[in-house]
Amino acid sequence: MAVREAARSTGIVRFMNNLALTRSAYRAFAGYMFHRYFNAVAAGSEELRNEVFRIRYDVYCDELRFEDPARFPDKREVDPYDQFSLHCLLLHKASDAFAGCVRLVQVNPQAPAEPLPFERLCHDRMYADLLRELVPDRLKVAEISRLAVRSSFRRRKGESGVPGGIVEERKSGFGNMRTPWIALGLYLSAAAIGLIRGLNGVFALMEPRLARRLGTYGIKFIQVGDPVEHRGERAPFFISREGLYAGVPPPVRGLLEVIEDDLRKTGAAEMVAAPVTRG
Repeated sequence: MAVREAARSTGIVRFMNNLALTRSAYRAFAGYMFHRYFNAVAAGSEELRNEVFRIRYDVYCDELRFEDPARFPDKREVDPYDQFSLHCLLLHKASDAFAGCVRLVQVNPQAPAEPLPFERLCHDRMYADLLRELVPDRLKVAEISRLAVRSSFRRRKGESGVPGGIVEERKSGFGNMRTPWIALGLYLSAAAIGLIRGLNGVFALMEPRLARRLGTYGIKFIQVGDPVEHRGERAPFFISREGLYAGVPPPVRGLLEVIEDDLRKTGAAEMVAAPVTRG
């Protein structure tokens, strides 16, 4: 009996060691593939936030005309939610240029009942009972918003009119040439900032087909309201911290960890600890 128990314990230890090695290998693989092209950067300084606003102007105002360029004579696209937001950038290593940006809009701590951007559009379309179950504390959630990728990095078929780039359905192994590194990197950057901030989950207003495509990478958002018309059909979605960790396969989990590490190295912890309002 003792010999059998010892053998069983040895087998468990070996399995756990192999599992740890596998996770390390996945993380190294994800890091290698992502870092061939990009680094995630926390936009905690005024200089980097201005870079975010300039990218958004280029994409949302100058190129796609989603916003009126005349409203932003300094060529920085900003709105009142930016004072409550945490911003990230994606640096393209070969050109040393920022390819895109994303923000995470936090709830106003002085007025938590104030709606997030998606709530202003979807206020009468939300699944109230589901939201009460998923979000018991509004101060512990935020919204992924304002994804923008410069046109020079949106070269795939169908991307020209999509500000954040296209996420193609995952049909083959992770890490191949068709992996949507920019769009995936931006969504995971926003998620990683939320994790560093200690949030319980994040919302996103997106096309239902985009949510399905993200789901093929294990990023499984839950729809929390009926679709609305906003530059095409959009619906509100939510993903919890637990849902994110439970859903992503090891390679994407590795990518999330690599991006989180990038953001911490560029000052994310200090950024999230700063006062929410910047005026």
